[in-house]
Amino acid sequence: MGVLSPRSRPSPPTSRQSPTARALALVRVDFSPDHRQPKPVWLALAFAVSIIGSVVADAVLVAVGTTVFPATRGYVHFRFPDYGKLTVIGVAVACVAWPVVTRTSSSPRWLFLRLAVVVTLFLWLPDLWILWTGQPVRAVLVLMVMHLAIALVTYTSLVRLAPARLAPAQRAPGAGPIDATDVTLTRLFGGSDRAMRKVPELTAYFWITKVLTTAMGEATSDYFVKVLPPVVAVAFGFVALVVVLALQFRVRRYVAWIYWLAVAMVAVFGTMAADVLHLQFGVPYDVSTPFFAIVLAVVFVSWHSTEKTLSIHTIDTPRREAFYWATVIATFALGTAAGDMTAVTLHLGYLVSGVMFAGLIAVPALAYWLFKVNEVVAFWFAYVVTRPLGASFADWFSKPHRIGGLALGDGKVALVLIFLIVGFVVYLTITRRDVKGDDSQSPAPVATP
Repeated sequence: MGVLSPRSRPSPPTSRQSPTARALALVRVDFSPDHRQPKPVWLALAFAVSIIGSVVADAVLVAVGTTVFPATRGYVHFRFPDYGKLTVIGVAVACVAWPVVTRTSSSPRWLFLRLAVVVTLFLWLPDLWILWTGQPVRAVLVLMVMHLAIALVTYTSLVRLAPARLAPAQRAPGAGPIDATDVTLTRLFGGSDRAMRKVPELTAYFWITKVLTTAMGEATSDYFVKVLPPVVAVAFGFVALVVVLALQFRVRRYVAWIYWLAVAMVAVFGTMAADVLHLQFGVPYDVSTPFFAIVLAVVFVSWHSTEKTLSIHTIDTPRREAFYWATVIATFALGTAAGDMTAVTLHLGYLVSGVMFAGLIAVPALAYWLFKVNEVVAFWFAYVVTRPLGASFADWFSKPHRIGGLALGDGKVALVLIFLIVGFVVYLTITRRDVKGDDSQSPAPVATP
């Protein structure tokens, strides 16, 4: 978002002002802001992101809390119907309050942040009360952290995705009609405000993070289907995928955390899509695997016939990006079905399947280096194989002993993988190792996959 000029802020209170005027000036309420108001479409997107992000954050905190403090398992306020309902109500109130604040204050972020702090402290009062009445200390602490997480997610989503935009007079002389949302989502998060490529360079970090996201998607999907009603889990997965892809399409260049968040949500929902066909509709894996292969082939043919290329380094238009993400979703579904087919239908087991796919992923690399196989073909072949590779090892770590796993549990495996992914994404954001020559200074290459 743009930074409002000091002139737009209310003047400090003076002795000549009435007590009411001094109080309003103290909290920077002037009822005459000169910035533009958030667009309804971005308020709706921010609301959706807040709901999904807050519920997911709550579920993760409950999982962490019950793992770290086993005695809190079964605690009444850790049940999804209990905290889910209150979370939605709280986020809805905040999303109504934000446009009110932007219409009454020339310093909306300043005021909204302080309101968020006050409301969070107020919501801690019931937590302290139930602690006083004898509720488990560790469970109450988790509840307080959940309230804080909801406030952080909701505040960040609203002020970042639906900011108060700069009025034309506040822009620098000669500046174009830049929407402050574009500035927020690109420049402030490591990007540039000119159109660029939307995908990272193919480095070792790319492949490591890609395999981690595939494994995380498998474990996370399996975990949420168990702790939430399956229909609710799939619905949340789909909505979260749509919201994150909308965010990815909105930014004007590759931004590491947004891109990898989109890949992670594709991993989760792609797993759900493949599993639903098998578990809910009884479609065998040896049928769903060729089905998803056909879907992927159709996407490839459509993409190439329209754009004359399948290179990921030409992802610089909305239509090419749409083809790219359709391909990614199809590869995840195909990889999930193929991995389950080898492990379950062919009775190879998770470890053997993982080792087999680890060897298989070396085939396109060797073919490219030794025999100069088309680099685009080699890339997409390897990309598809990363899915069953990561999923097979995730299942091996998480599944019970009776079906060939190490019985560490889906939740624990998912948490470890999430921490690893976050670590790599933070590293890439800081070092920009996956941006060739720094896109903000040089044009993007278009000749390689």
